[in-house]
Amino acid sequence: MGSLREITGDMLKLMIMLEEEPDSEVLKDTLEGMGGELDSKAENYVYVIKEYEIQIEAIKKEKARMEKQSWPTTYQGE
Repeated sequence: MGSLREITGDMLKLMIMLEEEPDSEVLKDTLEGMGGELDSKAENYVYVIKEYEIQIEAIKKEKARMEKQSWPTTYQGE
């Protein structure tokens, strides 16, 4: 599976070819298959972005929690 950009570029090329040969079943089938590949790739990107958003929110909450605690600013060891 290629990158999102590669898949999109390939689909655009196929669409241009389909305009030149509108009755080509092979091009239609290939384009349809690539549409599924594009959907799958885009869906995976959404999952990754959502996971990052969740992690960022958790980090922000933890940072706020730690800032509320009274931590000594220097070590007062022996």
